[in-house]
Amino acid sequence: MPNVTFFFNHKLTGADFKNRKAWFEVKSPKTTPDARDREVEIDFDFLIGADGAHSSARYHMMKYTRMDYQQEYIDTLWCEFTIAAKDLRPTEDPENRFRISPHHLHIWPGKEFMFIAIPSFVCNPTSPNYI
Repeated sequence: MPNVTFFFNHKLTGADFKNRKAWFEVKSPKTTPDARDREVEIDFDFLIGADGAHSSARYHMMKYTRMDYQQEYIDTLWCEFTIAAKDLRPTEDPENRFRISPHHLHIWPGKEFMFIAIPSFVCNPTSPNYI
């Protein structure tokens, strides 16, 4: 949608929900000795903080509004990895590029854990799909 903007690799350093402004730290590439991180100010109508358990968005929202919040940590490890699609010859069926079925949820149970494979596709017109 043209009115939606995503910002990745921006660290929320402050938010003013009344005036709908947010401040983010943007890391600069350390390619030169004088490279410095910079702070940018963003105006927003609606802010979604998808920044995890130690959420800066939640921290700043708690200063703005009365809210009841409780957090409990569980002793569980989350690990993500990618299984790259195979390279195919031009004559091969494109469906054969996947190493596991891209159309199913895969679950392997253990005694105190389970391994889950959730197919997702990252693609653009110039790159192959991955699961």
